[in-house]
Amino acid sequence: VFRAGCRTGAARLDDLRKAETLSHDWRIGRALAAYFAEGKKWDESIAAAKRFLGRNPGSNPLQIALARALNGAGRWRETVEFLKGVDILPSEFGDNACDLWQEAWRALGDEKMANTYPEKLGKGKHHGAEAEFQPQGKPLSVPPVTHK
Repeated sequence: VFRAGCRTGAARLDDLRKAETLSHDWRIGRALAAYFAEGKKWDESIAAAKRFLGRNPGSNPLQIALARALNGAGRWRETVEFLKGVDILPSEFGDNACDLWQEAWRALGDEKMANTYPEKLGKGKHHGAEAEFQPQGKPLSVPPVTHK
């Protein structure tokens, strides 16, 4: 998977397919789903995510990859139904299931549901990239550094 990340095009796909023959680790599935998503090959991305989810049930990165691919394919209702049935923890990858939830509901024309933030999607209330940072408490007082 590491070598595949350093390659492009067909060579990258060849490495990912070889990795799949050696292991069923979720990282390979996530990389395959991302590879196909980058090329807007949504059906292949969905298939890869589903195949690896079958081998790694409950894998948060694969669940997010599947929801992202479903949205990319314009399968908004499937995204919503899928996300209703999973529990996703906050991700160290910066992936955000709430953003996918909102995107699907907005595409379906339901702004009210788009503004809901199911706790089981990793965040509860949304704190995505557009959220403003609001510091809590007093700012720290740091003395200036002087060099002698």
